[in-house]
Amino acid sequence: MFGTAVQVNAYLGDSGSSGLGLHQDDRDNLIWHQDEEEAKTWEVRSLDNTQLILRSTMSRSSLLYFREGDYHGAETCAGKQSLHLTFGFKHPKRQLF
Repeated sequence: MFGTAVQVNAYLGDSGSSGLGLHQDDRDNLIWHQDEEEAKTWEVRSLDNTQLILRSTMSRSSLLYFREGDYHGAETCAGKQSLHLTFGFKHPKRQLF
């Protein structure tokens, strides 16, 4: 589907947890939420961490995409648990051969 290898990780968050905090990844990411209700708020920032691109609370079956190098982080909402799958991949047009 992506024309490249894909790594899939599952993340379960407890009330108020922030996982890795604001960070960058060395791959593009597609996030697929599995929550029954809005339970996790995401923040995505520019490559240089100076501009907010998105701040949104995601709900069941919501998808979120961000590029390699974009700063991003998520926090589980108070009183909720959250589950999402992350599909990480190197964008085929940015791969070096």
